[in-house]
Amino acid sequence: MKFKYLIILQLFFSAVLFGQTKTIKGTVVTFKEYPLNQVKIKSGKTKNVVFTDSLGRFQIRIKDKDELHFYADGFFKEKRTVELPLEKDLTVNMYYDENSKRSFTKATKSLHVAKKILKHALEYKRAQNNFLETLPSIYDIIQYKYPGAKLMDLDGTTQVLLNARGENSIFADIHALLVIDGIVVNDISGVMPMEVKNVRVLLGNQAGHWGMRGGNGVIEIDLKYGP
Repeated sequence: MKFKYLIILQLFFSAVLFGQTKTIKGTVVTFKEYPLNQVKIKSGKTKNVVFTDSLGRFQIRIKDKDELHFYADGFFKEKRTVELPLEKDLTVNMYYDENSKRSFTKATKSLHVAKKILKHALEYKRAQNNFLETLPSIYDIIQYKYPGAKLMDLDGTTQVLLNARGENSIFADIHALLVIDGIVVNDISGVMPMEVKNVRVLLGNQAGHWGMRGGNGVIEIDLKYGP
């Protein structure tokens, strides 16, 4: 009987602890330093919604192992899983979407960031907005840059197909030319996203300087620290 009551008591306290909420504080920035204003933050468990102030600061009530979702026009959505108790305030960096031509207008019209600050960041702090380093692999980066890219296995290595010429191509190979820091390579599987500075997908006339070798497209990868 005592054992039964002990189990019930443990379940009761577990339920109480699980149901507890706590207010946490944090800051949202972009380019790893500039505060973002009016970022929408939603708790997955409590459903509370708050917005950052002009200094990027926020407070929100959450439960343990809660998921916080961050939304801002012109920026990629961010998600954080938060376990209580927090040792320090939360800091979240939101990556600006450089792939979209409308991002600048969206971000500034929504008052997330001032035009002069965003212009300065894009001119001098671009390296701090490397969204590519958050992707799982170099192939995910290529497909982010060019959604039409397809992967194929060739003699045990992963190659990238950028067009639909297929078997009828006049070229011996149908996969794209792979280039790392100006050097043609056969395999890019060892390239880690955190090493990548930029990726360019070249098709048609854009790949003309590679001659016949670029007939199926070219993927140029620049690493942060060179060859």
